[in-house]
Amino acid sequence: MAEILVPLQPVELVERLQHQRVVLAFLDEPLARAAQAARVEVLQRIADRILPDDPAQMTLWDALFDVLTELHTLEHEIRSFEQQGDFGTAYVALTQSYMAARATRAQLRIDIAAGLALIVGSDDH
Repeated sequence: MAEILVPLQPVELVERLQHQRVVLAFLDEPLARAAQAARVEVLQRIADRILPDDPAQMTLWDALFDVLTELHTLEHEIRSFEQQGDFGTAYVALTQSYMAARATRAQLRIDIAAGLALIVGSDDH
């Protein structure tokens, strides 16, 4: 299979890496975990190579991982309620939490992108 090169903003790489880590965290089957771990490793190597090692960024990346984990969990819970046809107060609360988590994710993406722009812009790379 030939590789396809696609331009990617640094924040997109960060989010893909963190999303793949979330997927890995929820996998139980050993072969699936191994394949997913390989994906994470490739993305991590790319990030290590091209993105600056900055403690403030790492804090934001960790927060993004946490919110992506929360979104994954909320999506699963919302689907469960939908399958049961239960659209009561618990469902409404879950969807509100989901929307709040999406807003947090959006703000983290803005913060990560801004921070990377400042760091990369100040480097002589």
